[in-house]
Amino acid sequence: MLAGCSTPLACCVQTAGLACRTRGSPPVKVRTRLAKCHCCSTTEGTRHDSVVHAIVCAHAGSGGSGGRIALYAGRHSFASDSWVDWAPLRFAAAGGATYGNTADAGAPGTIYVDAGSRNRTLLLDAGDPTRLQAVRYALIPEQVSTIALREIRLLRGAHLRLVTPNSPLASLLVSTSSLNGDTSGKVSLADKTGLAVATAPAPALADVAQTDAALTFAQLSAVSPWAVTTTRTYTTEAISAVQASVDADAGSSLLLTPAVNLNASQFDISGAFSCPTSLLLQNGAGWSIRPSATHIGTGTAVFTMQNLTMLRGAAFTVAGASAVTVRNLTSVTGGTVSLSASVLAIESFVGTGMTAVTIGDNAAFSGTTLSVNGGSVAIGSNVLVAFPNVSVTSTSAITVGNNVSVVGNGPLLVSSSGSLVAGSDFTLTKPLISVSNVVSINITDRFSASGTALEVTGGGLRTGDDVNMAFASINISATSYAQFGQRVAIRVTALSPAAYPVWANASAGRYALNGSFIMQSAGNVSSGNTTLLADGGVFLTGVTTWSLQGVTNLTSVAAFVLDTNFTLDATGGGYTGDGSGAGMGPGTLA
Repeated sequence: MLAGCSTPLACCVQTAGLACRTRGSPPVKVRTRLAKCHCCSTTEGTRHDSVVHAIVCAHAGSGGSGGRIALYAGRHSFASDSWVDWAPLRFAAAGGATYGNTADAGAPGTIYVDAGSRNRTLLLDAGDPTRLQAVRYALIPEQVSTIALREIRLLRGAHLRLVTPNSPLASLLVSTSSLNGDTSGKVSLADKTGLAVATAPAPALADVAQTDAALTFAQLSAVSPWAVTTTRTYTTEAISAVQASVDADAGSSLLLTPAVNLNASQFDISGAFSCPTSLLLQNGAGWSIRPSATHIGTGTAVFTMQNLTMLRGAAFTVAGASAVTVRNLTSVTGGTVSLSASVLAIESFVGTGMTAVTIGDNAAFSGTTLSVNGGSVAIGSNVLVAFPNVSVTSTSAITVGNNVSVVGNGPLLVSSSGSLVAGSDFTLTKPLISVSNVVSINITDRFSASGTALEVTGGGLRTGDDVNMAFASINISATSYAQFGQRVAIRVTALSPAAYPVWANASAGRYALNGSFIMQSAGNVSSGNTTLLADGGVFLTGVTTWSLQGVTNLTSVAAFVLDTNFTLDATGGGYTGDGSGAGMGPGTLA
């Protein structure tokens, strides 16, 4: 009970010394200030009695959209056109907030500045980047065909949407020399609209907006009908630095410069666009090519880039039937490359510092060099990975789905990885396959691998049934376990000296010989119905227990070495994977 107030309201926020009235109570002096209203967040100092509460709090509505400001002047006296010099002049056209919820507000208004050298500027400021953006957009209501701006500036979550013209035959093209802001704003393009970035009409339009271009008349012959067309010519800069997001719907057009630098913003493209030859994504910037996207010049879903550079958490996504060729792709510090049901061809892909590569189902991923150092590689099902040179090092996980082929005429090097996990029907066709210093390798049924040399050192190796490996030399050593399923066929075929290259990873203590099968200090090994044929020799050495189930045939055309530390156990028991479990049944050794 407040001093001097017989029936205080829980939501009373009267300032000390102001009258406080409740139903049935006379006005009294209140000398204590209460907290703000618990039900509607009314600020202190505002008169708020029970009647106001019943009307306002119970029927609070959403905030309205911002208005339109247009500033016209022949010149200005600021030091330059920089927004830093224009800071003393402030504009405010943000949408109103919903009563009691400042995060929900109306769309921002539009601010147009045309003052001397600072001209043709469209500014939008939503006031708060955390407010809802998708449905709180500003639009240009005029029914025109062309708008030429010097600058579009989007601040604090502002959203500018170019809507489809009312006429079914009409279209809208907005060109701007600069698309900038604080990276929180966005431009979205609807069907039959276009945005040209770092582009200006040539010659410049007399007005900012035009309903149509000049007519052009042509007649091929004296008897042919006349062709009447409207055309405009635009000039595009060589490079553009963009600090705002763009959502391009299907049916829209996005005209870009040959080189684009995108900073902390997202380009999500479902319409037609001109593919830049050089693309820099940085500070969490993202570039997504959706299934309906096409090249603005050819009308096809074929895109070519010379250089794609991704820095500090950038993401590049290709979806649908798009075919993208990148000459050089570099990803540094947390980049993400995602491919889904698409074709991505890269001549050189170098990823370092926790780069994540995700290849979805039914995709094709090819190039010359694939090098990933740090991060993870995830490959879906029904995928062809064709790189002559593949190097995956210091990764946390490599996962492969079903029916995946990794092919190429160069080496596959996997090292310092947390795990390599592959589904069924996994095919490796590489001259050199080297897997080292991994925690585990887990490959399910129908694993095929072929090439010149296979080396697995460190960690554990596990495969399912129906394994077929064909190499000129195989070395499985220094592992904690190696488990093969049923029906394992291993063929080691010696090559001619000219065809068998020097095995770079071979050390003095290993039998890195042409045509040799080496299992050295492999820990616990198990397999069922295994056939091994080696032209150059079978060398079973080091502390190893090989548990055999079913019929096992180990054949060497040349030397067969079995030292005292290596045990072939056909009595059953054995190990499953890491040594735990019921083991395998008895077997016979032929």
